[in-house]
Amino acid sequence: MRHHRTTAETVTVWLASIATALIAMSIVLLSATIWWPYEYLTRLEIDVVNTPHAGGDLEVRIDYCKPEEATPRSVRWTLINDVTIVLDHSAASLPAGCHVTSMRFPLAPQVPPGRYRLQLEGIYEPWPWRRVAYLQRSLPFVITR
Repeated sequence: MRHHRTTAETVTVWLASIATALIAMSIVLLSATIWWPYEYLTRLEIDVVNTPHAGGDLEVRIDYCKPEEATPRSVRWTLINDVTIVLDHSAASLPAGCHVTSMRFPLAPQVPPGRYRLQLEGIYEPWPWRRVAYLQRSLPFVITR
């Protein structure tokens, strides 16, 4: 004798199938947000243009490609040698596309002369649970008095 499902059993099986499919799709989509290789900057080169001196300006040329318009959560420019000096900067946003742009950073008169590298650290947050960080350093340069 064959067992026939009641309408309630059939509805329960369909709802369980739909719920299982939704849970599986949610897991796949969440996994994609975690492991997806976000490319906010595909090219980034930093060059110090002038020979900076303490109390003057540090002029920097930035050559970059940014495939999409996205605002970083934080940007930090630092001078690095034996000490780390965080530079003041405006929250200038780099527009999408491939560009070469210049920036100027005022150097305090107290900056000790010596050999430095300029470091750019940018952090993007495409999702609250995912951070993408970019870290780029210039070639070494000298700051004079």
